[in-house]
Amino acid sequence: MRTVLRFSAAVAFSHDRRQRWRQVCLLAASFIATLAVLVALGLIALSYTSPLRAGAMLGMPTAAVGDEYPGMSPDGAVAAVVDRGTLAMDRQVPTVWIEPIAGHEDDPTAVPPGLDELPGPGEAVLSPALVAAGYTAEDFGWLSSAAGSGTDGTIGDEGLAAASEPLIFVRPEAGTTLGEGGAVTYIATYAESDPNAVYGGNSYDPEVVSVTMMAPGVAIFLVVPSLVLLISSSRARSLVRDERLRFLHTLGVRARTARTTMACETGLLALSGALIAVLAHAVFGRWLTVIPATSIRLFPGDLSLPWWVYLPAVAVTVGCAFFCGALGRLLPRRRSRRPRAGHMIAVAGLVAAVLTVIGSATSWVSPSVASTVFVGGTIGVIIFLPLAVPTLSAAAASSMRTMRSPVLWAAARRLRHDAVHLSRVASVLGVLIVVVSFAVALWGSAAATQAEGSSSHSSGAIAVGWRGDPEGGLEAARDAFAEEGRDVLIVSTVSQDDTDGPMPRLVDVDDCASFVAFFNGDSADVCAPGNGDRLSDFAEANTGMRTPEDTTRLGPDDGLGDDVAIFSREPLSTQNVQRILGFLPALNISLTASDVTAPLPIVQWLVAGALVAFAILGLAIVREIGDRSVEDSGRDVIYQRLGLSLHTSDKLAWTVLLIPLVVSTVTAFFCSLVISYAGEVLQIAKGDTLKLVLVAAISLALPIGAILLTIPARRAAASVNRR
Repeated sequence: MRTVLRFSAAVAFSHDRRQRWRQVCLLAASFIATLAVLVALGLIALSYTSPLRAGAMLGMPTAAVGDEYPGMSPDGAVAAVVDRGTLAMDRQVPTVWIEPIAGHEDDPTAVPPGLDELPGPGEAVLSPALVAAGYTAEDFGWLSSAAGSGTDGTIGDEGLAAASEPLIFVRPEAGTTLGEGGAVTYIATYAESDPNAVYGGNSYDPEVVSVTMMAPGVAIFLVVPSLVLLISSSRARSLVRDERLRFLHTLGVRARTARTTMACETGLLALSGALIAVLAHAVFGRWLTVIPATSIRLFPGDLSLPWWVYLPAVAVTVGCAFFCGALGRLLPRRRSRRPRAGHMIAVAGLVAAVLTVIGSATSWVSPSVASTVFVGGTIGVIIFLPLAVPTLSAAAASSMRTMRSPVLWAAARRLRHDAVHLSRVASVLGVLIVVVSFAVALWGSAAATQAEGSSSHSSGAIAVGWRGDPEGGLEAARDAFAEEGRDVLIVSTVSQDDTDGPMPRLVDVDDCASFVAFFNGDSADVCAPGNGDRLSDFAEANTGMRTPEDTTRLGPDDGLGDDVAIFSREPLSTQNVQRILGFLPALNISLTASDVTAPLPIVQWLVAGALVAFAILGLAIVREIGDRSVEDSGRDVIYQRLGLSLHTSDKLAWTVLLIPLVVSTVTAFFCSLVISYAGEVLQIAKGDTLKLVLVAAISLALPIGAILLTIPARRAAASVNRR
């Protein structure tokens, strides 16, 4: 075995220039693969610890009394909390309104993590992300506070799930209160947290997605592409390696020993790249805080890992390279028309994976496991597709054997006899199309959910709610707009009893004459006694809401609904309403789709994943084309010696390339359609045929463009070979 290792090391680290391409490919691929695995493990760990860190911000709610839920009883409470959302950074920013219970104003157990003390009445503490974006408390109608434990009095790291998380703590003004019941949660202490607390209590869109999303996400967009690159690089050409294998064959060395030598040579190069990646991550991993192409920023050390985690990461990379190295050919390729059993199994596996994806969207699969089945089927498609492409390409080539064109006949013959080797670029392309299309489908679903989650008011009104004294708050709101010189109409809205199904909100007109005059109506006609239907029709025509009738059953105030609607003669932005009415306790402004334009964090994670996967798989395609270019330059010389012109040689080379590419693109596109529309049924993804066509077209253009760029180099190499 020592002799095998010495021989393998001599080949792996040879100074011969003909070994350089293989050395560079394997070192780079193993470095990327190992780093990808380490980052993936770090992200999975972060997606588990981040909710725990965020859960500490929720504190410990008061004990449940009777049939009530924890946090509903004020007994033993030190603070009352209401979660709201404030428009900032073009998104809904979690806003925690906190009111200490009488006698606990200076109680340290009433102070949430990230704060040194409670802000004063009417004051707010902002997170560093908001301050860095240029916001101040005054922009929202509050006073600035330096009660935070972070830099310049901002919220400290212990109160945030991520460095880029926008968060606000606000205390109601003196003389106002959050009231009781409804959306109020009573906190027994912030010194400890509820072990069952769920992340999202005071954050609508977590910066770090849950582990159920992160784990399959990093597997599909990070680990699988990097392993595809590693597998591709393990087959990088090397004349030195080929000569040494022929030498071993000449000496009569057993095939098993030769394969062990090949595996060790590949494994040693991969081990070198993996160790460099481990060193780089150990030194610089603490500073991996930027998620590319997103606004998401992590805390230093979030992706750090204990030393023992490096061992399995290196084992995965080196083991994969070692296994692929052992599978390499010992002698020149056997040209056989009969597909290998393994490739036929791959086609069967691809069909089974597609059927699994389809089955996950049917009633045959329990909804509780449908998502898991769907993800498993998608991963199966990604695994089996590249293995099935050679067989599908050979089948396509077989259908061309009766073609009259000599070029098509020759290309089809080459593909039938050597489909595995000639389909490598196409195999990687298929993975690229499916992975990126999956990301686009997920992105479409998240974007649609964001749009649907925003309210829409056709009347142009801004719906606003608050806690505490409804009547006093209504008059205060009217006075605040009057002081600003704004000509607005503020009317109360009420909800109907929705026991039998959803019911529209109604407008409660307290001053009919002012209401009708604001919309330039005839108050003498509309407000005449006994003319309630006329007022209701007028209100519906101008506000989109009718007025309550004598038989209307009103629903209870749950503290979450919109209490008033604000109509303005002049343009009135949500930001202006926030600034003017910020003094109202637990102010809640219903946002529209035009307000919330920033992409959700989950959308940003998907964009980052798609870009990383595209870059890694694109690199794998370029690497395969590098090998292909060297081979084609040698084949060009043979063709020219046989009397073929350069034009005919090019046509033949392009035909051999395009047949597998087209087969792979069509197959991957079909798989992407199945995955997208099955995901739409499960409300995980969203099918969009046009977007999937664009993904397939752009992906197909990548290898074609790369081949075009290599033509001059191929011509030069062919010229050298002729000499």
